[in-house]
Amino acid sequence: VVRKPGTRSKYSLAHDPSNPRLADELVGSAEKDPANVEHIISRHNKSASQHLKANDLSKAEDALQKAVAASEGVGGDSAPLRKLLAHTANLYGSLEYRRKHFDAAIVYITQAKQLDVVSDANLFNMSDALLRVRRYSEAEEAASNAVEALERRGSGQ
Repeated sequence: VVRKPGTRSKYSLAHDPSNPRLADELVGSAEKDPANVEHIISRHNKSASQHLKANDLSKAEDALQKAVAASEGVGGDSAPLRKLLAHTANLYGSLEYRRKHFDAAIVYITQAKQLDVVSDANLFNMSDALLRVRRYSEAEEAASNAVEALERRGSGQ
């Protein structure tokens, strides 16, 4: 997992801490009320997902930065938090894939996989991104894994 130096969270995602659009007020509220962190991250992930569907990549990135900011300083090994951060990483992977930043997409999709699970779309995006950066054997393996995962899900395993 890519971690920002000095970050207290075990599951922090990479981002640009100098970006003034980060939601400082959310970080403060998350540190004061850890029970609220999951709600804040979930809300921003949902917003990012909606902006991605509308192809508004700038607003999607803003929402994802807020989700990451809210997660900073959160400790513990909560399964729901890991799942939310995996979702955030999946969304970042989709964002970077759409921007054709394939190396960055690979990093975020790998983070999602390490945290919890990768979305169906990103299973194939990973394969395509690896192909586009000429990592052919990894791309082939990722495509095979994507097909196997979808077959398992389809058969209810």
